Amino acid sequence: GYLYLQQGDILQAEQYFLEALNATKNISTTEEVENYTFDLYSLYDIYKTSGNFQLAKQYIQQLLQYQKKHLGEHHPDYLNTLQDIAKLYLYFGDHENAEKYYFNLLTLRDKNKNENDIEYVITLLQIGELYYEKSNYALAEDYFLRVQKAIDLKDENYVTIYATLLNDLADLYADKGDYNLAIDC
Repeated sequence: GYLYLQQGDILQAEQYFLEALNATKNISTTEEVENYTFDLYSLYDIYKTSGNFQLAKQYIQQLLQYQKKHLGEHHPDYLNTLQDIAKLYLYFGDHENAEKYYFNLLTLRDKNKNENDIEYVITLLQIGELYYEKSNYALAEDYFLRVQKAIDLKDENYVTIYATLLNDLADLYADKGDYNLAIDC
């Protein structure tokens, strides 16, 4: 399935991933668990890429429930899937559900990590971008400024996040008509 996906043959990839998913229903080994989660994620990705929101949502929800049951809600894979669901809803314009999943993610990340942890900071940035997309500029700015405060510029892992933040702030200030602040970004 993965090979077909890489070649852009979505229909063949879908068929193989569905067969693989069926074959791993009775999971008993760690390898089968990994294969099962990979198959679920791959099907989600196929449907998201092809614009089929309902099927994408169905498979990512299945994956989330499976991970919660078998890995727990503090496991990094579970947290990444929560983030993917939030992005899926945002991608398809469902801001209400995107916000719900982002705040669930932020709460879980907040319990386990410190304020300037990179995954926590990314979640704050994504919430800011959500509010920006909703034209709620005050909340977007609040989250962007929280990100700015939390970023450790000495850590090279934050360079891309900082560049994204500056672009987001410049767009925000330009949309608000504050061109001097936009230029300063």
